[in-house]
Amino acid sequence: MLLEIKDILATFGAFMAVLIAIEIYHNIILYTQDHRDHHLAVEIVLGTALMAISRKVIVFDFNETIPEHIYGSAAVILALVIGYYLIVVRGAQTTKGTDGKP
Repeated sequence: MLLEIKDILATFGAFMAVLIAIEIYHNIILYTQDHRDHHLAVEIVLGTALMAISRKVIVFDFNETIPEHIYGSAAVILALVIGYYLIVVRGAQTTKGTDGKP
């Protein structure tokens, strides 16, 4: 009844895939209901993309993965994190500054 690491990673990967599917469903509902809040839509899409690439990194088999694939994944993660930072953190700071409220 003991699980191997490979089985645990496969189970966790499947669980993450379900969470990603729920996020994509949430994105579709958001787009169909309200087209005015594009800032929130971009934030949710970037969050979903971060979750998807995180799932991929978690289920990597580093013994069989070539280094170029790992470097490419790192570049994608870095780009998504920078984009998420600019949209969420800097966007929130800009919004606070335009209202005149701290």
